[in-house]
Order: sequence, then structure tokens, then C-alpha cells
Amino acid sequence: MNSRVFGQELDSLLAVAGRQQHRACVVLSGSQGWCERAAQFCIERWRSGDQAARPWQLSWIGEPADRAGYLSHEDLVLQVLRPAALKSMLGIDSDCVVIDARAGFSPDTLAIAAGTLAGGACLILLTPEFAHWPDYDDPDYQRYRAMRPQRYAMRGHFIRRFILQLTQAAELQRSDSQSAASISVFDEKQFPASAFGDIQAAHPVAALPAPTKKPFALTDEQQQVVDAIVALTQQSEGSLIVEADRGRGKSVALGYAAKQLLAAAPLKILVTASHRRNVGNVLAVLEEAQNVSIECGIEFIAIDQLIIDTAHAQAPICDLLLVDEAASIPLPVLDQLAAVAPRSVFATTLHGYEGSGRGFALRFKAQLKRRFPDYQSMALRQPLRWSAGDAVEAFFHRLLILDGEETRGPLIPANQLSAVSADSLTVSEIDMQTLVDNEPLLRAIFTLLVDAHYQTRPSDLRQLLDAPYLRLWIAYTSEGQDENVIDVIGVLLACEEGGFDAKAKTAAAGEDLLTDIAAGRRRPQGNLLAQSMLGASADRRWLELSSLRVMRIAVQSQYRRQGVASAMLAALKQHCLDRDMAYWSSSFGFDDSLQAFWQLQGALPVQLGLHLERASGLRNLMVVCPLAAEARQLAAERARQLLADLPYWSCRFLPELDITDLLAWTRSGAEPGLAGDVLIGRVMEDRSTVNRFTADAIGFDRAYPALCRLFGVLPDGESAKQLIAAAESQGPDPFGKPDICPVTVACLRQAPDWGALARQFGLSGRRALISAVKAELIALSRD
Repeated sequence: MNSRVFGQELDSLLAVAGRQQHRACVVLSGSQGWCERAAQFCIERWRSGDQAARPWQLSWIGEPADRAGYLSHEDLVLQVLRPAALKSMLGIDSDCVVIDARAGFSPDTLAIAAGTLAGGACLILLTPEFAHWPDYDDPDYQRYRAMRPQRYAMRGHFIRRFILQLTQAAELQRSDSQSAASISVFDEKQFPASAFGDIQAAHPVAALPAPTKKPFALTDEQQQVVDAIVALTQQSEGSLIVEADRGRGKSVALGYAAKQLLAAAPLKILVTASHRRNVGNVLAVLEEAQNVSIECGIEFIAIDQLIIDTAHAQAPICDLLLVDEAASIPLPVLDQLAAVAPRSVFATTLHGYEGSGRGFALRFKAQLKRRFPDYQSMALRQPLRWSAGDAVEAFFHRLLILDGEETRGPLIPANQLSAVSADSLTVSEIDMQTLVDNEPLLRAIFTLLVDAHYQTRPSDLRQLLDAPYLRLWIAYTSEGQDENVIDVIGVLLACEEGGFDAKAKTAAAGEDLLTDIAAGRRRPQGNLLAQSMLGASADRRWLELSSLRVMRIAVQSQYRRQGVASAMLAALKQHCLDRDMAYWSSSFGFDDSLQAFWQLQGALPVQLGLHLERASGLRNLMVVCPLAAEARQLAAERARQLLADLPYWSCRFLPELDITDLLAWTRSGAEPGLAGDVLIGRVMEDRSTVNRFTADAIGFDRAYPALCRLFGVLPDGESAKQLIAAAESQGPDPFGKPDICPVTVACLRQAPDWGALARQFGLSGRRALISAVKAELIALSRD
């Protein structure tokens, strides 16, 4: 086929998209050279046929290369981004986005990039040949492979499913004359390179119709948001949440509200987001306003600076705070932002492209309600950036299961599953091929995971389908239904860990790697709990023993507290026993309400995070349920260590936690050797911990309890002193010499107030203080 035929098909596609104000999606499948040449042809043809008198914004997502040689024009603005930099695209508009799948085909990239396109704009996807693509060694797999005893082959199921759904969508549009033809697939066999002819001369047969530009007016939904924000400023305090899918005009609504407020009264309004570019549409509305002086009433301020300014202010630093793309901000930071101003607006997307969208819905609203009991929540549903019925939006919603709320509780043929039933509840292990073959089952499982957890992103769907080390169980019931169908009510997702050969010598999986991890020289991704335990204890057995780590447990709300999660964990435990696994484990945001459940399962606490988790706003607790004698010893040792350290951490590092119940739980699994309510006789262990700290294997916070004990320093606070009162009889170890270790003792008494400590000793900050502490300890050990 020649360039005229290829161009006519492109013209038809974009003409329909422009006329209906839908987005177009073109998939180019073939060799790297062919894909880039075809993409150049598409861009040149569309750019020259676009009648809009404005610069053309093109985003190329892939490995940086010299695109300027053939994509440089006065009326074209080109930016080349790596897939990892996609968050910077949130809140901006593009005329065309090119995604090179060979650089990493991330579902997160698809979701974010497609959301930057307006009606009439185009998405171009460059892929290997479909026949070979599922077996392509995708760079995006690196985040899933992580550290494993052997190199797993990723499954490629996500790509196969993508190709199937893409082909079906394109065929459906081709055969349906009433359908909005917005998705097309072109491959190298169908259109060889000769079809493109002279690309620079590849002008369209006829100019494409310019999109109809209607005078802009706020929709009724947007006007309601504007009115709500204006009304909020009439209150002494309050907060508003605005939720919307991509392209619904939430940022524009914020801008118009600010415009109206600043035109009416002298208010101080601050706008913040993870990136300044995320609020481009908010500020664009104000820049076009004729009767508003932006400089006098509103400004963008970075989140970190905003929090610092608030901490040093004697009064609120603004009348109204607008937070855009709120779901991309960590929950602890959102909680701090809620305290910045007496009135605040948090706008976000409904679906968590940014990675913590569900956290916003599940946890932040609860946090906000405690501060503002009468906070409001509004939603924008009508699309503005493109027309309703956009085929690209519908396709990506189906592909990434972003429309899960509309398909809750699908029915699955029971004869496709094998399981053991208990009463009316059945638990079954599911292999990933079954998910690929059963789309309703996949949608039921992933929707439940999204609904029940605060951190789920589209890329988690690819991991679920492709990562070979994941194990999956579901709980379902057929009670009250046809016996041949089921309803998924619970999901448990687990990850294989450990299994490293202690005698192996290869850098990839053997003793050298484990030695480096124990020494703190390497921190490779993967084996979350086992690797953390190795780093904390220097005991390689944690990574030598095979285990399963529970990643997610999700149960439909109406079935919770009815034994569903326990039944799935029982199935997981039997799986471990059948395969001689030494233990199972889990790592989760610690909440008092979860303790009884995990304790009932026989799990023991072995590690508590000293920093709040980015997504959950909670401290991470790691638990282990030992199944073999060696694992029981390891778990008891870690529980014993945690029991000894918790009282010291509680005052300085865990100010918001009441650790009484956690201590009792930990004590139940600690090995014998307790004196009264606390552990004593830890001198040798503590000295070993200090040595690991000075050797950079662990941080100051992890060494803090050992240093306190060795120097005879008790944390402030009566409760902490009571918890470790029995240790006072031991007295300080001769190791501790406060008179020649002034920086160390001061840090033990005041950490983590690093600012005050730095001023006290005239040092630059935390890093310099830690270096001074290590220097004192090393000098002391030489005496």
C-alpha cells in the first residue's frame, strides 16, 4: 500500500476524532526503525493538517534520543521523557503523545499519558510485532523481577491480554458503522516502509477539519464546585474534597473559583501540588482573567516550603489552600496540609494512576473528618477534555480495570475451579493462566483488591498477571445462587521469598550477595521481609529459608469478620507445609484494630517501622508465623529483640503509638530469658549492634536502644521509664563513658530533634551529627 492509502486512513481516523471531539489511538507494530518512521509520518501529516493556529505540543515517551533531527519545527514543541518521569505530565495538555513500548510498557504510563490528551488529539503506541511482543524482554519487568534465587521468566500475560482487547476494539469499530472510529492498528507487514514515501512531503489530501471551538462556559457540575468553594470562604473553617476522573475539569473549576474570589475581595490564596506543572490549568484560568491581579492574591508554593512556612508562622499563612492532584501526595503530608489553612480544597482523580488514589478515598477522608467533621465531598462526572463516549477512555478503563465499580461481584463458572469447601465458603488457589482465560474472574479479583486497599495502581495488574513468584487464593460462595456460578468475596495475594543457596558463590544469588546485604553495602529490591530481617540481624538464614509473604488480603465489606480472611490464610499455610516452606509472613501498616486478627493467626511481631509509610500514613509492622523449628528460633530471637527495643523507641521515635498491647503481643512470642517485664543481659548483643552501626550496616535509629542501654541513658517520660525499670539494676555498661562522648549522649537524649542538636554543636545537620557519633564510638572502642 502506498503513502496515499496510509495517509487516507490516518486522515479518516483523525477527522472522526476531531469532529466528535474524541481522542484517537494509533498502534504501530513492527521493527524499531519502521515504528519510528511510521510515527514520523503520522506526526507530520497530522501536524500539517491541524488547522488550529497554535504551537503543537508533542510528548515522546521512551529512551532519550535525538528526535530534533526530524521532529523540529517552529510550530512544534517537543519534550522527550523517560517512562519514570511521567508524573510530571499530570495536569498538562498534549496534542500528541508517542509511547515507545520497547522502552518499558507500563500501565501507569498508559493511564497518565492518555489523560493528557484532549478531544481530537492522538496517542501513538510503538510496539514490537504482536507475534513476538509477549516474549519481549520488557525493561518495565525490572521492577517486578527484583532479587530472586534464580532468574524467573516473566509470563507476558498482560501483553497478550492487551493485544487481544486492542484487536477486538479495532475490529468492533471497523465493523460498526455507528461506532466512533478512534482506535486503529497498523503493522509493518501491512504497510512496509515504502508506503511512507517522502515523509517531509507527506501532506494530507485535504486539510483536516478544525475542532469546533465553542465559547467556554462552566458546566453545571463545575459551577456547583465553584459555588461550594466560594461558600467555604464564608465559613470560619472547613474543607472540601473534589473528585473526578481525568478530563472532567476539576482544575479549571478551582481556577474559576479563585478568579471569582479574588475579583470580589482581597484574599490570600495558596495553590500547591506535587509538581508546579500539575496546576497549569488552575493558573491558566487566572492568567486569562482581566480583573484579577494574580500577584496580589494567589501564588503557587511547593509542598515542602508550605509546611516549613506554616511551622514557623504564628497565624494561618493564607485564607484558602487549594491542593491539586492530591492523590499523588503521601497521606501524612496531606494531613499536614489540612492544618495549613482554616479553609482548604483537595482535588484529585478517582482512579489511582499516581499510586495512592485509594489511600485518598479510604484513609484521608477519615483523617479530614476528624479535623473538619462537616467537610464536603463533591464529584465531577461529565467529561470536558473530550466528549462523552470517548472510545479511548472506554478501552483503557476496560484494559486497566479502572471501571471496576461498575462490575462488582461478577459470577464465575464454578466448574472452572478446583477447591476444598468448608460450609458455604470455598477457598481455591488460582493460577494466573486461569485469570487470563477468565476475564470476569480477573476483574472481580482486581476490583476487590482496589476497593479494599489504599495503594493500588494500574501497574499492579501487570504484576498480578506476569510475575511468576506470586501466589493467589480466592474465597467464594455459591449460596443462594445457581450451583454452577460463584461470587468472589475474598482475595489473598502472596509472594514467594527466600530460598537462596547458602553454599552458592555467584554474585546474583549466593553468599557474596547475602554478605553484602547483611553489611548494608547492598539493598536490592525484592524479598521485602526476609531481606529486612537479614539487614536487621545479619543472620543469613532469613534469606536461605523459603517462605511466603502475604502482600494483600481483601474481603468484601459485608463478609468481613466472618472468618473469610482466616480461611484463606489457612489455605496459604497448608500450601507452605506441603512445600516445606519454613514460615509465612506479612508486612502492613500497623493499626491497633488489626492486632487481634494477626495474633489469632499465630503471627509474631518481628520489626516495626520507625518512619511513617508514604501511602498509608502508618508505621509498617512485619510479622512472621513460623512453621519449622529453625524459623521458630529466628522469629523468637527477633521478637525478643523487638521487645527489648520498643520501650526505647516509643518516646523518641513513636510518639503517636501506645505500645502496651504491642509489647504484650511481642512478649508472647519472645524466647525465654526475661527478667520481670523486660529483657536484661544484652551487653554482647548491644555491642554487636553498635559495631554494625559504626560500620554503616544499620542506621542510628535502629541502634538507638542498644546505645541507650550501653550508656545508661533512659528516654524521657514516666511511661517509658516504667517499661524498662527492671533494666536500671543492670547499670550502664563500662562501654558507656558519657564524659568523652558528648555528641552521642546528647543525640540519645534529644534525637530526632536534629535541628536543635546541630545548633548545639555547630554542625550542619543530621548527617554531620551521625558522623560525629560514629567517630566518638570508634575512638571509644580503641581505648
